[in-house]
Amino acid sequence: MMLVAQVQTWMLTLAATAPTPGEELPFNPDDVTPGPLGFFVFIFVAVATGLLVMDLIRRTSRVQARARIREQLQGEVAVGKAADVAAAAGPADSGAAATGDAHPDGQAAPDAEQAAGEKKIAD
Repeated sequence: MMLVAQVQTWMLTLAATAPTPGEELPFNPDDVTPGPLGFFVFIFVAVATGLLVMDLIRRTSRVQARARIREQLQGEVAVGKAADVAAAAGPADSGAAATGDAHPDGQAAPDAEQAAGEKKIAD
């Protein structure tokens, strides 16, 4: 209730001091400038905005880098598990890789693969 009375008082004060259309203003509206305070406030807002943008870019790139590392680690874990499964199943298969007929990059030599395929057909 007190607040409503206060607002009404302010509104009446503003209405009483507002210039009427025929009355001249105490200053020239074309000469009014924000002054040094307005300049410093504008500079402060511009610098604060620039710092916030730089922080946003830094945080975004950090999140993206972490996601790339996480994906890389998950890929390495998946490859490691696949290698473990292949190593466990490898000796039970034909001896193509066990005979040493493999290329340096880990792939079986074509002749060894063909010989292994022929051996399976013969069995």
